[in-house]
Amino acid sequence: MPQRKVRIKIEHRIEYPDPLRVAAGERVNVGREDAEFPGWKWCKASDGREGWVPAELLSNEGAETTVLQDYSARELAVRPGEEVIVEESRHEWLLVRNALGERGWIPVRPGEEVIVEESRHEWLLVRNALGERGWILASSIEPL
Repeated sequence: MPQRKVRIKIEHRIEYPDPLRVAAGERVNVGREDAEFPGWKWCKASDGREGWVPAELLSNEGAETTVLQDYSARELAVRPGEEVIVEESRHEWLLVRNALGERGWIPVRPGEEVIVEESRHEWLLVRNALGERGWILASSIEPL
């Protein structure tokens, strides 16, 4: 995904101050899937830190699995008017970098308009105003 600069509209505060950080190949214990943001699994690393991990970064569906790439569940506190660079988009969250070089995840806020490009069973491929594309559950959006 090409990196894009965006301006924050809504403040985001950090919910988990000591998040999970793992390297590719590390084992984690896998818990529940996030009901609000499907596609994220609650995981616990060997150092005891916990956090949400995108399901596609886990090697399988078992209770203990291997992480496929380096990953940090760190959130980034942002304020309206702040400009950030979007580095990645996964399951309604954006990995962004601020002017100080700090990186972290922020949620895509409800109410964002998207264009449906494709439909497969209960999944939709959508594109937002930034041109970012991804699959979401059809039940997570409503027609305008």
